[in-house]
Amino acid sequence: MISHLYRFYPKRAAPYPADSRLAQLIADLREVSPRFCALWQAHRVGVYDQERKIIEHPDLGLLHLDCEILTAHRSDLRVAVFTAAPGTESAHQLDALYATSSLQPDMAS
Repeated sequence: MISHLYRFYPKRAAPYPADSRLAQLIADLREVSPRFCALWQAHRVGVYDQERKIIEHPDLGLLHLDCEILTAHRSDLRVAVFTAAPGTESAHQLDALYATSSLQPDMAS
């Protein structure tokens, strides 16, 4: 968890040197975690862009999804895109959900 947090924060903190809440969070993490402190001082910035997630949907149950984070250049805007591997139970569940969704295009027009 600490290495995951570390990879995210140096990149997020750099554009906001005057953000006192962010600075306090970093100071608190450095104080309580020698690992975080060492990683922070090494100043190797990673990119958080994808991972696997398990989400519990109220009707479909557990969905095993890939999550990719898309970022806009020179912006804090990030979009999380969730997809299921083709042919998996989660993909079939998402297809069924989409088929009953109001997001379906109106083909009668």
